[in-house]
Amino acid sequence: DIDDYQCHDLYEYDASKAGTVESPFFGKRNYHNGLWCEYRIRAPEGYSIILLFLEFVVDPSSGCSQVQLVVFGKDKKSVLGRFCGYVLPKPILSNEVENDIRFLFRTDFIVSGKGFKVQ
Repeated sequence: DIDDYQCHDLYEYDASKAGTVESPFFGKRNYHNGLWCEYRIRAPEGYSIILLFLEFVVDPSSGCSQVQLVVFGKDKKSVLGRFCGYVLPKPILSNEVENDIRFLFRTDFIVSGKGFKVQ
């Protein structure tokens, strides 16, 4: 089923709330091949978003061109980070103007892995 390979999630938080965003099947089994997942985190106006990577295992083959997690600013115009591999990325802080962060997690059809968990 094609829906198994697509994910579009919106997370909205108030000023005091923290939560987690995970790749599909994180903690249960490896992520599927052929994923195209988009996530959006939105905070109240005037607030920043801090992303802390708790776990990160995303296959680095193909020089991160096929399997990667890309973090964008509000309108997908500014790239805040592009990640793959086994090293935990450094924290990402949005500015108050960009109280909205988007992720794109895409995978190839060859290798799968554990995935990621972000707080």
